[in-house]
Amino acid sequence: MGALRTPVVSHPRASGDPLRRINLSRGFTLLELVVVLAIIGLLTALAAPRLYRAWESVTEQTQRNGVFAQVALLSQRANALGAAFTLSAETVAQPLPDGRPIVELPPGWRLSTAEPIRFNIIGVCSGGALRLDAPDGTRYDFTLEAPGCALR
Repeated sequence: MGALRTPVVSHPRASGDPLRRINLSRGFTLLELVVVLAIIGLLTALAAPRLYRAWESVTEQTQRNGVFAQVALLSQRANALGAAFTLSAETVAQPLPDGRPIVELPPGWRLSTAEPIRFNIIGVCSGGALRLDAPDGTRYDFTLEAPGCALR
């Protein structure tokens, strides 16, 4: 079998001269490429803000859930460390005997309590109301119920 060849088409101005034949191949015109790129740019401009907001929402939920999980495990942590401590807005970053703060907050987040919540060495807490403020201003109110420190 022979190799496939691109058909040779005579150019209208070739006037029959075989030396002046031009090999024409069909491709996209510049206008077609510009239109396609404009459509892709428009779709990207419409979708990008929504994707960014969705990404921020997932990030915020993950960070919030991480803080909730840390607070829910504080009584177990007090018991495991054999250390009593008090949770309040002023002491949230205070390190415990393991060297880690009481609650590690993501950047821009704040945790406050209506009254200080005390944890004793066996993991019993005094209970109380907490408020978690997200960087975008969203507030999450929740409580720790005494004596087992169940998160509600």
